[in-house]
Amino acid sequence: MAVRDSSGRFVKGSGGGGVKIRDVDRGAKAMLERIAGATLTNVTVGVHEAEGGEAHDEADGLTILDVATMHEFGGTDEDGNESPPRRSFIGDWADEAEQENKSDLRKISQAVIKGKVPSLEQGLERFGVLAVAKVQARIRSGIAPELADSTKAQKGSSTPLISGGQLLGSITHVVKKG
Repeated sequence: MAVRDSSGRFVKGSGGGGVKIRDVDRGAKAMLERIAGATLTNVTVGVHEAEGGEAHDEADGLTILDVATMHEFGGTDEDGNESPPRRSFIGDWADEAEQENKSDLRKISQAVIKGKVPSLEQGLERFGVLAVAKVQARIRSGIAPELADSTKAQKGSSTPLISGGQLLGSITHVVKKG
């Protein structure tokens, strides 16, 4: 005989002896808790306020953020010449790695939903660490255009954006909720 339970679902009965109902949560509640508020959480990668506000060791009177901005977008000298030239280390990385980043974020989202990563925030922390490492690797590999000979001689290196490592070490990630 079929009987309705308190929620209106049909359950098998055992005749006149009563009905036994067993409600089993197979992880839906825990999954919902892990993804609650997911749309309100984000991660940023770059030179953030805390690091960017520090004085740059090799740029008289400029902050690390000033130097990062000049290189990211390029600048001009008093004669209107490009100086320094544009060497985008964040924007171009984001454009070039867009599909890879989407794939990484999709994998992290799936891991959060499945409970392999405890929360979205922790998943985004993992992505942030990975993204910072990729941006730093991009800088270490050298970003075009090549340095001028005078700059190479002054720095003692031919790798753009790396002098004392201050800019490189200032690239961080921040996860924010809300």
